[in-house]
Amino acid sequence: MSAASVQAARLRGAMTGAVSGGAALAAHGIGGGMVPTDSALVLLVAGCTAVGVMGARPAGRRMPVLVAQLGAGQMLGHLVLAMTSQHTHPIALTPAMLFSHLVFAVTVGITLGVAEHLARAAQLSVRRWLVLLAHDIGTLPEPVRFAVSARNPAAPGGLLLSSGSGNRGPPVTTAVL
Repeated sequence: MSAASVQAARLRGAMTGAVSGGAALAAHGIGGGMVPTDSALVLLVAGCTAVGVMGARPAGRRMPVLVAQLGAGQMLGHLVLAMTSQHTHPIALTPAMLFSHLVFAVTVGITLGVAEHLARAAQLSVRRWLVLLAHDIGTLPEPVRFAVSARNPAAPGGLLLSSGSGNRGPPVTTAVL
């Protein structure tokens, strides 16, 4: 696996954990849950960090795996917040809640997959340009010097009397060795 792929996978893992925690926190608030306590937030961050570490593995690049990781992160966050604070609905998930979590996981999964691909492509492009620009700058050959002549050697003497003065184009250059 290339260094760009490893970095893109780490970025995907970090975003998987962060988005899962943010979605769980937002859904908790929308569902009527109380403001989480410090210990609930610490547990949420720890759980979403674990999801992010699992999401940073190379095997997580497939879209169904990424969607499953996002869904697992949301469910873990939901359970942590429901268990540690007063929640107005039961811990069991309703069909509407499951559907909204699934739509969110698929949408964010596709977005993260595209973002990972673009991040990998950008990193590879930058690395290639840096290699090209930094490759042996100190060993460039001497520049070629040219001498410019005002005479047109292609029109000797009176061969082209009817064509004008003979100097109609740019000056002829000859390389000086």
